[in-house]
Amino acid sequence: MPAALASQRYGVVYGHGDLWVGAWWEDPDALAQARQKGVVGGDSFGYKYPAWKVVDGQLTDAGGTPRVTVALLDGRGRGSAQAGDYTSERQDDGNAAQWWPTVVEFPSRGCWQVIESIGDDKLVYVVQI
Repeated sequence: MPAALASQRYGVVYGHGDLWVGAWWEDPDALAQARQKGVVGGDSFGYKYPAWKVVDGQLTDAGGTPRVTVALLDGRGRGSAQAGDYTSERQDDGNAAQWWPTVVEFPSRGCWQVIESIGDDKLVYVVQI
């Protein structure tokens, strides 16, 4: 994990190269919450998590907003996803927290693949909802 992410105080993160995300699927409480309908709105399952790009050891919004796709692996279907505007705020310790807020939504239970990318940087993770 890049040192720049330690100050973000998220917990478990997943990534490689320049692109990293909060690994919410590794947290049993977060996963249980994602498996409840209506958490991110409507009648779907889902979760909101941060995404980061790290270039030369620094957090950056270079490359623009992440693209996120959600597809069902054990059937036919697509979920939805959205990454918001790059956000920054001061934490209690004075450090700046910076991230793209990302929401993934799954319309049904199943095995889902999420692909997040910025330019040539791409992450793939699979989650059972």
